[in-house]
Amino acid sequence: EGDSSKEKINSLRRKNYAEKTIGAVSGARNPNGKAAEEHAIRYYEEIRKRASDVNKIAAATGYEKEEIQAVKNYIFMDKHDLRGEEKELFDPDYMMAESWRRLQEGKAEPHDLTLIKHELLEKSLVEKGYTQKEAHKIASKMYNYGKEAEEYYDRIKKYKKE
Repeated sequence: EGDSSKEKINSLRRKNYAEKTIGAVSGARNPNGKAAEEHAIRYYEEIRKRASDVNKIAAATGYEKEEIQAVKNYIFMDKHDLRGEEKELFDPDYMMAESWRRLQEGKAEPHDLTLIKHELLEKSLVEKGYTQKEAHKIASKMYNYGKEAEEYYDRIKKYKKE
């Protein structure tokens, strides 16, 4: 009994440590791996509870607070018609979570700024009556966050190997 309790405690400590350090090693993480998915889920929950991020991102990027709040709501808080039985939140995405982290820290990469432009356009198109899928497709033609983010992570992966 003593050994198994000790093992459980150590396992919890390791897990807790890993959770605290995940953001610090973002460049080394496979953005499509299981650990990245778990990080995104946890980080989306943190973002939903956070109050100071909007002001920090607005100050760092030059966008109005209302625009950043609209983007935050759209990505992390609002439920969307994704053609399921009922409206739902977007699935947590590691690359978007990391973009939000960098934006908040004032360390934005070019694709992080593209995320803001993309989401503002997509949101406005949905409000005009476009489906989520149509709006995303149009926004991606003008502001292709997905492509830019993939290229960023490919560069990091290449750099880490050298």
